[in-house]
Amino acid sequence: MKKKVISILSICALGIAGFACGNLQSTQVSALETTVYVSSRGNDNGAGTDASPYATLNKALEEVTDGGTVVLKDTVVLSNWAAHGKTVTVTGGGLDVSGLAESDFNDGKGTNLYDYVDKALADSTVSMESKVTVYEGESYQLTLTGNKGYAVIWSTDSDILTVDENGKITVGEDEGNALVMAKIGSQIVKCTVTVKQRWTGYY
Repeated sequence: MKKKVISILSICALGIAGFACGNLQSTQVSALETTVYVSSRGNDNGAGTDASPYATLNKALEEVTDGGTVVLKDTVVLSNWAAHGKTVTVTGGGLDVSGLAESDFNDGKGTNLYDYVDKALADSTVSMESKVTVYEGESYQLTLTGNKGYAVIWSTDSDILTVDENGKITVGEDEGNALVMAKIGSQIVKCTVTVKQRWTGYY
């Protein structure tokens, strides 16, 4: 073993250190994994394997190769975002991005968090009712299908109703039409809600 160490030191002394360092760098790059795993119960000091997953997407993106795959074993909360400039497929469980502001989704250098979320949803069609009628003073629960646990941002374009964080619509006393939208990644699905007065038989 001592002879090997001396041999390497001798090579560096002869000015071939660049070759040796090049080999070391190449070895380090090849150590990146093509598939890494993340879990809410994981540890970023783990191995990134199915049995010892990382805890954060950021750590997984550091350790996965460009063109690799990150497997989410369950819903992972993303509380901060650092772009890594890699084309990576994210699959498996959900990515909860509800704690991030809209401005956090892009690092200003063309790397968009939605790219990762969209890849995770690429094999899934997210949908919900396209039209519903709700009578004044009542509520209606919209049903979103195809989502894999990803955070949903609900909104409406009208003040004749409200929609909560779970997609539950509550209407007031005003009739009319309103659009309710659910945003997952960059996907947006819409539902037209018609609010009507319920006929009581009295004028």
